[in-house]
Amino acid sequence: MSRSIPLNESAVEVFTRSFEGVNRVLVLGGTGWFGRTALAMLKHLDVKTHIVASNPREFSVDGAPLLAKGWDLAEIARFEPDVVLDFAYLTVNKAGPLGLEQYSRVNRQLSEQLYFASSLPSTRRVITVSSGASIRLPRGMQGQLAAEAYALGKQAIEAQLATISSEKEISVGIARAWSVSGGHVQNPRDYALSGMILDGLEDGLISVHSNHLVYRRYSAVEELLALATHASESPGLSHVDSGGHLVELEELAGLVSAAILGSKVLASESVRESSNVDSYFSDSAAWDEETERSGLRPLTLEGQIEHVVSALTG
Repeated sequence: MSRSIPLNESAVEVFTRSFEGVNRVLVLGGTGWFGRTALAMLKHLDVKTHIVASNPREFSVDGAPLLAKGWDLAEIARFEPDVVLDFAYLTVNKAGPLGLEQYSRVNRQLSEQLYFASSLPSTRRVITVSSGASIRLPRGMQGQLAAEAYALGKQAIEAQLATISSEKEISVGIARAWSVSGGHVQNPRDYALSGMILDGLEDGLISVHSNHLVYRRYSAVEELLALATHASESPGLSHVDSGGHLVELEELAGLVSAAILGSKVLASESVRESSNVDSYFSDSAAWDEETERSGLRPLTLEGQIEHVVSALTG
């Protein structure tokens, strides 16, 4: 059996505690990074799950075989979920292969599926993953049509779920991911932190691919899901933005190098600009408040890096 990908045990405890009294969980987008992380935590609970994916297939999480089914409105209604976990939304990098029109159409369809599941008579709680892009885009994505379509779609989902929460009197927890880490990442080259780790593991040379300063806050995916799930125990609509220690990419590269024996950070060929700084991160206020309220003990950035290194070398 495959070994388990490491998770923050404190986050697992907060997440599972928040599912007391839950019997049936519908997982939309269960085969991606966030879906797999949630399923790895749900395995600790005696709950029935119905997993939906755009590409129905057998897959595994931590060696446990699972089945993702296609969207079937009648089957999902018969399942009668108590809780809906929603991770079904195409990221910006899928717009190129699909074309902007098809990309937007698919995301609208996924949104409609979420609204249907949220409006089922049995559904009492919904936890969905949004993005910091719903607040503002990262500097490098500003002006890109696909990124703007992504951000507008996320804004529309947040607004519609607020309406559903009010009209149906259900609890909705929105987890806004700004910058996150985790060993269940599916396309590590698409993300700065896991991309750096792969560079360090593969050739020992870690580069910062930016000619200007870039600041981020990182938190583990399981921590963000745990806090949003905990917040959703309260009535109404709640938002939790990912937070964490503020770090510039060159400092992040140094921390990655320190975690990978024999690796080093390549010096920048030119001085990185301090004007037009890319500051894509939350103020961490909601994160800090919900962390204290839930009792979560977040991983340090070094701990997050250690988990991802372990997952990518397993």
